[in-house]
Amino acid sequence: MFKLGSVLELNCAGLASICLHGFDSLKHECLLWDEASPKLVADNRKVFQHPVCKVDLGHSPTGQHVVNYFLNGCCSVITSNSWHEDALRLPSADQEWLRANMVFSMLFSLCGKRCFLSDAGVYMLEM
Repeated sequence: MFKLGSVLELNCAGLASICLHGFDSLKHECLLWDEASPKLVADNRKVFQHPVCKVDLGHSPTGQHVVNYFLNGCCSVITSNSWHEDALRLPSADQEWLRANMVFSMLFSLCGKRCFLSDAGVYMLEM
């Protein structure tokens, strides 16, 4: 799906804030957010919307740690083992924003075959 070296994997287990050190907009086509929580996404909407402008991260009272990233043209893939359960704990406005701004897909096994479920249907993955 993506060229070798064009995906930046980010370990987000238990993460409260986003760090994109190592991201290169000329190199990376995809950000893989492993175990990102719905709260992390809802609290960082601008990052996950990939706007056609730079996104500021690392704000502090003095502003000395702010780093700008250009994320447009890059996609985000979020993996999670507890997305639905975690999303239900969010305020309803955040839940609605997540539903309106994401495409949900699920991988599962059916008769020993790996399947991909999305809004467009169910597909068997060749192995």
